[in-house]
Amino acid sequence: MQNFFNRLKTEKLATDERTKIRANLAQYLEDHPVRNTGRPRHVWQRSKIFSLFLTSKGKIPMPALIIALMITISGGLSTAANSTLPGDLLHPIKVNINERVKAILASGTENEADLALELMNERLSETELLVQNSDLKTEVVAQVEARFDEQAAKLRALIEKAQAEGKTEVAAKLSANLNAMLQVHDQVIAQLREKLAGVDPTNIENVQAKIKAEIKNADDISVRIETKVKADESNATSTPPIVKPRVVEEAARAKLAAVQSKIDEAARFIENKKSSVSAEAAARAEAKLAEARALVIQGQAKLEAGAFGEAFVLFQKAHVTAQSAKLQLEVSKRLKIEINDDKDEVRRGNSK
Repeated sequence: MQNFFNRLKTEKLATDERTKIRANLAQYLEDHPVRNTGRPRHVWQRSKIFSLFLTSKGKIPMPALIIALMITISGGLSTAANSTLPGDLLHPIKVNINERVKAILASGTENEADLALELMNERLSETELLVQNSDLKTEVVAQVEARFDEQAAKLRALIEKAQAEGKTEVAAKLSANLNAMLQVHDQVIAQLREKLAGVDPTNIENVQAKIKAEIKNADDISVRIETKVKADESNATSTPPIVKPRVVEEAARAKLAAVQSKIDEAARFIENKKSSVSAEAAARAEAKLAEARALVIQGQAKLEAGAFGEAFVLFQKAHVTAQSAKLQLEVSKRLKIEINDDKDEVRRGNSK
């Protein structure tokens, strides 16, 4: 325990990070005052500070969130909490304070979507580490499942919001990234399960069932998005046209731009990380990226032929493939394992 607290003393945010967070908090407090100055101050505002953390319904009120964050920043607990896993002492600070502050600072559908994906990846990465360390105990499974469900619901809501706002490409990009993420993490957990002892198989099965159910949801969402684009294409060629033809073409071209950006991002990531993983893992990622590029070429041919709906579907598949290449390499590096697409097998990797 003494070593734990000694380590906390060394955990500090960088000066620019502290400055940025304090500035954002100051602005937030100015825009959202803690209390109405015209009313008497409530007892909870002047009582013991830790009573602020939970309401009677188990939720953290905004004033408590702001104050608690200031406390944790000054003591280094906020930074220390970022590397914790479910069941760890500081994990509630990570999810109830650090991540909620990030949510406050994220504005706009796209920024919210990026953060939601980041947090879903964090939930899945935590689960993998628990499995790998044989720490997926019965007492933490409920916590893991509840937080996974919460994040999955947020992502579904954001996709629906983007679709309602007419932001087809935002919805498609979010769906593609989510689909790739879920599939890669599901594969990794399945492979870890085959090799590791000490974890109750039922616990892993329960978690995997959640992931597989969400993969199906993500697939269904992708199908709905693709079906809408194809329907728009059909309506654009009807007499009289119900949808302007240019709308469908713009959706396909926006998807092309997004997938090209994703492929470039994945290529840079692979190039930067290939020296820290095995040659086999790097080659596997590059092969997957080549597959994504081939799908783009097929899509471009459809695009030039005026088959915009078919082009959109091919670009969406390319997006999922490119994201999978990046995620598989990231997991190989983080967990020091090699992910074999062809066999459910994990070989302990020796990082270079």
